[in-house]
Amino acid sequence: MSHDTSIDLGDPLAVSSRVADLAERASAYAPDLAWHGERVADLAAHVARRLGLRGADLLRLRWAALLHDVGKTTWPLELWTKPGDLTAHERLFVNLHVQASERLVVEHGLTDLAPGVRHHHERWDGGGYPDKLGGAAIPFAARVIAVADVYDVLCHGRPYRRALDERAALAELRRCAGTQFDPRCVDALVETVTGGARRHLAAPTLLPVT
Repeated sequence: MSHDTSIDLGDPLAVSSRVADLAERASAYAPDLAWHGERVADLAAHVARRLGLRGADLLRLRWAALLHDVGKTTWPLELWTKPGDLTAHERLFVNLHVQASERLVVEHGLTDLAPGVRHHHERWDGGGYPDKLGGAAIPFAARVIAVADVYDVLCHGRPYRRALDERAALAELRRCAGTQFDPRCVDALVETVTGGARRHLAAPTLLPVT
């Protein structure tokens, strides 16, 4: 018999322990994965606030951003640290990490976070994954997480890609506005980064942006 494990996301104290459990899972698997999630959560929350999001909705977006890649913990670490090109089989597993992340947040009762987690690799032009959503059909949280995620990856690099400086990373986001990303989200991220509005909060997983 299945049981509904979802909890009221309007109660931050009730949900924070489950968010913390998944964040700790990411940290135990690979500290870099956890740090990436924290940076993306911080930036995504500031971008969303610039776009008008407030209160509980902003907090939910921050949590979804924190956990957007937690599904990567279900596969061997070597898959994510491989310096060369991925095989077709490996690429399939990479693309499945969004469904794995969605499954983990749902299993932990965080159902309201699932859309932002599942769809953060959709593209504005409909060419992304897993569901090839496009434009406004992509959940708002996922659109914000997408730009924050890619900006952080560009600035910090990967085993297969060198890091870019801030100017080059922002230029790449601008180049992809309207194709890969929601142009409004790109504009808000650029304004956030260049305007100095970001603040590194002591507890980015739990506190709303005020």
